[in-house]
Amino acid sequence: MFENLKYKQLKTLIEVVNDTKEKKTEHIIRRYKYESQNYDGAKEFLQELKLLRESKGCLSITKDLQGKGNTLLSDEKIKRLLLDELLTTKSSISKEVKRYLENFKVKENSFVFKPAISERVKNSGIRNFFIELGLIELNRSSGTYFIKEQHFHSFGNHLNSKKLSQMELDLILKNTDELGKVAELKVLEYEKKRLSSQPDLVEKIEHTALNDVTAGYDILSWEIKYENEKAIPRYIEVKAVSMDDYRFYWSQNEVEKARKFAEKYHLYLLPVIGNKNFNFNELDIIQNPAEKILDNSGNWETRVETYQISKNIK
Repeated sequence: MFENLKYKQLKTLIEVVNDTKEKKTEHIIRRYKYESQNYDGAKEFLQELKLLRESKGCLSITKDLQGKGNTLLSDEKIKRLLLDELLTTKSSISKEVKRYLENFKVKENSFVFKPAISERVKNSGIRNFFIELGLIELNRSSGTYFIKEQHFHSFGNHLNSKKLSQMELDLILKNTDELGKVAELKVLEYEKKRLSSQPDLVEKIEHTALNDVTAGYDILSWEIKYENEKAIPRYIEVKAVSMDDYRFYWSQNEVEKARKFAEKYHLYLLPVIGNKNFNFNELDIIQNPAEKILDNSGNWETRVETYQISKNIK
């Protein structure tokens, strides 16, 4: 499946289906072959991931891959969607993906794989494809491949399909904690710029999480407008998230504070793009998230992963 597959082929097919008013397969094929190669391979791959469908001689792609108006999806978004499906969708591709990724083991604060020469040749197709998508990278000096930091979360979810070692779990948790702290600092800078026209409010911004981990939010900031001549607080909880699914964990205390502060409570979901860098263009700010996420979960999937249990003592 991966031997002759290139990211450019998939992108071309996605764009051709998006851009062609006549969705007949024969028209799609004609346009695609004018721009790229390996139509059958690209089509089969997208169909296996349930991103492309063929019905009654017409092709269609999933809504996630459809551009808006005349705007095509960016490479970043297409690669993110492809990676997400590769790591989660059960298909004939899953076994090959799992077999290859299981080679990556914890070492020096990363997930690494140093293949023998024979393994390099054997895995060249899937390896090169994952490099194109940005999941893995080569350290040329050591001949070692490693999972890129911004994908630890997605890779960790993939590992959950098998037994997760304590070292693997510790690395994922450590990375998550470090990213969270850096994300808070980045949001602090963001808030100072947002309020730059009001220096008096900038001076009142607090990094609450440094002094009170029970507060239920990370940063105390302020609204630009006033109410009865008083500054309106903005309670901010920062979550460093994966571009794959914006998944985050929300503690009971944070939820309680979100309900208490309602419109004054904001979730800042900040996507990670690697090396502790973040994509502020995709920052998702959710005001009153208790209502918009928990009480109206149409766009969000919630799942209980832990229970607090105590024994009734008579």
